[in-house]
Amino acid sequence: MKRALLALALLPLLAQAMELRISGNELHLGGQVLGYEFGQFRELLAEHREIDTVVLRDSPGGDGWTAFRIAEAIRDAGLRTVVAGRCYSACTLIFLGGKSRHFARAPRPEVMYLAFHGAFSENIFDPNAASQTGRSQVRAWIIERTEGKIDREILDRFLRGERRAALLYAFDPLQFDLDYGFSLYYCDGTEPRGTMPYQECEKLAGRDAFSLGFVNAEERVRVRPQRSLPPPYQPKREPYRFRNG
Repeated sequence: MKRALLALALLPLLAQAMELRISGNELHLGGQVLGYEFGQFRELLAEHREIDTVVLRDSPGGDGWTAFRIAEAIRDAGLRTVVAGRCYSACTLIFLGGKSRHFARAPRPEVMYLAFHGAFSENIFDPNAASQTGRSQVRAWIIERTEGKIDREILDRFLRGERRAALLYAFDPLQFDLDYGFSLYYCDGTEPRGTMPYQECEKLAGRDAFSLGFVNAEERVRVRPQRSLPPPYQPKREPYRFRNG
C-alpha cells in the first residue's frame, strides 16, 4: 500500500508533530502523525516493559500507514488504549488497536471524543480526493476491531464522506451530558467553522461508542494530567520514515 493512499489528517489547530511521553505504565501520544513515529514507538516499548497503556491525547490524525503499524503493535502486545482528548482520523485507528479500549476520566468531557472519517489521497490540488484503497483498509480494520458490532450503515456513511471534515463523533455517553442523552453525531462537513458537533450536526439516536464497539471497557481510566507529564521522548538517532514500497 502506498503511503499516499492514506492521508488521514485535519484540524491544523491541533497539528503539531506527534510527541511521545512516558509516565509510569502509560505512554502518551499527542499531535500529528508525521510518518516516523512507528520506529520510536517500537523503541519505547522495547525499552520500557512496564508500559501497558497507550493514552491518546489531542491529535488531528496524519499518516495512515504509520497509524496502522502502531495500532497493530498495540494489538499484538495486548495493550489497552485510553482516549483522553480530541482524537481524529488516524488517531482513531491507533485507539482501535487496544485490547481493552477506554474513555479517560475527563474534567471536560466535551473535548474528549473519537472522530472517524474516510481515507483521502495526498493531493495538493484536491484535498478531498478519496482513497478507495485506504477506505477499504479502514473499513476492514474497524469491522475487525469492533468484532462486527459497528453498524454498517453508519460505517459506510462516514467512510464515504465527500469532505475531510465529514466526521462521525463519538463522545462518552456517561460523562458527556450537554445534549439530553445524545453522544453520537454525524457532520457532513458543511457546518459553520468552529461550531461543536452537538451544536450543528445530526444527532444519531440509539447508538453510542459502546454499542458500535469503538470502546469496549466500562472503566473510565484516571490518567496523568497533561500538565504534569515529563518532556517528550528524544530518539537516539534522527527520526526516519518507514517505507513500504
